[in-house]
Amino acid sequence: MCLLCPVATSSGEIYVCVCEPGIPVSLLLNATGLELPGRISRVEFIDLHGDVLTEIPTQFHDTRPALYNVSNIVTPTEFFYIKVCIL
Repeated sequence: MCLLCPVATSSGEIYVCVCEPGIPVSLLLNATGLELPGRISRVEFIDLHGDVLTEIPTQFHDTRPALYNVSNIVTPTEFFYIKVCIL
């Protein structure tokens, strides 16, 4: 079971604490409230010290442009955060 704790920062970055490492996941990101022309560019897995472990580009949904999909991710085996990067 994963525990997700979203926190928004003033710079527009969103961090999510993931408490179960090593789980295969897919992410569906909803950017409905994001101010234009903002777009989600990528997702980063970050270790507990703030170092980037992996960068994954996002793809927006064809029929619903506020939705972004990141599929078939194998998460790190250590505890990590997910950083959603906004253009």
